[in-house]
Amino acid sequence: MKQTLRFLLNPRVFFNQLQWSRAHWFIFGGFALMAFIETQTGTPHAFYSVGAQWLAKFWGWNFLESIWVLTVIKLVGMTTGVYFLSHIVWHVGGLFGQQGSRRVLFRRLTVVLTVMLLGFSIRNMGAPHSNWTLLSSGLLVWACFLGFYAIQEQFNLGAFETVVVAAAVALALAFTVRVSEDVIVEVAQANGLKVPAKGMAHKPQAHDVIHYR
Repeated sequence: MKQTLRFLLNPRVFFNQLQWSRAHWFIFGGFALMAFIETQTGTPHAFYSVGAQWLAKFWGWNFLESIWVLTVIKLVGMTTGVYFLSHIVWHVGGLFGQQGSRRVLFRRLTVVLTVMLLGFSIRNMGAPHSNWTLLSSGLLVWACFLGFYAIQEQFNLGAFETVVVAAAVALALAFTVRVSEDVIVEVAQANGLKVPAKGMAHKPQAHDVIHYR
């Protein structure tokens, strides 16, 4: 209960206390649950649509089989991404401050990304321009604040140094997302597959995918 109050009212103290927390499996379990929910709410739709088409064309798998395989691939990718992200933050932050424990950093970033995934999931499930959108935006902003305090506490940095490290991490994330989107489009174009419109707001259904025999 005290940790929950610290998380809401004093996130800097929360992240400080997190280094002694024994609830790391609970933290990672929460992240895994939110990652699974996010895979079911529709993003990135091009990954599911193009991937399902590719598996149908070259392996003859049906839509349901393809979606489950792609969901597992995305979950593994997200977990691996958090691991590598913690390494990037650890090395960049070490240029400005004290590196500390890499395991504790991984734990802190997991909390931040769990809140971020919750925000994305709520946005995907709710109608545009609704209260769900406002709630999602609030959670994403809160995740940014949590990320700031997590990095500041991990490396014992001042505000300016924390912003520099956070900006470097944000650029790395944006670059990774953009490259992955470009790769998906290139694969689709090279194999004559259909790329869904960016405005598509749901996970592809069976009728959205081209079936191959």
